[in-house]
Amino acid sequence: NGIRSCRNITKRLAEMNRKTLLIDNDLIRGDQHHFFNKKKISYDDFMNINKDNIQDYYISNCLYFIPKVSNLNDSFNFLYNDSYLNKINEIREIFDYVVFDSAPVLSVSDTSILMNYSDINLLVVRHNLSKISQNLQPEFP
Repeated sequence: NGIRSCRNITKRLAEMNRKTLLIDNDLIRGDQHHFFNKKKISYDDFMNINKDNIQDYYISNCLYFIPKVSNLNDSFNFLYNDSYLNKINEIREIFDYVVFDSAPVLSVSDTSILMNYSDINLLVVRHNLSKISQNLQPEFP
């Protein structure tokens, strides 16, 4: 499934000695924190991440993980603002790769917003589960 795919991609990049971060940005159903045995974080925790405290999110050998932000009143406004974009840009300066685990593309607008911040977007489909009507045709500028 998509959750495992993001985790596997992130782990493989870290195994190649690339400083890699996985961010759980499935703000509704994200549960990557269970796999990494970490607690969800607050908005303030997220906004306070920086190069001086990034070791708090270290997992192992070049692999870092930021759990989902919980108790948001409005995930759209969290993701679609300058504060979030500035924080992501700051984080990108620290890592070779940043991988976002996001909600299914058609379920919430959050994923569409995150796609604009990404250099590469990978759509994960599940054999005999994903339907053709769920496909999203990418828009290119």
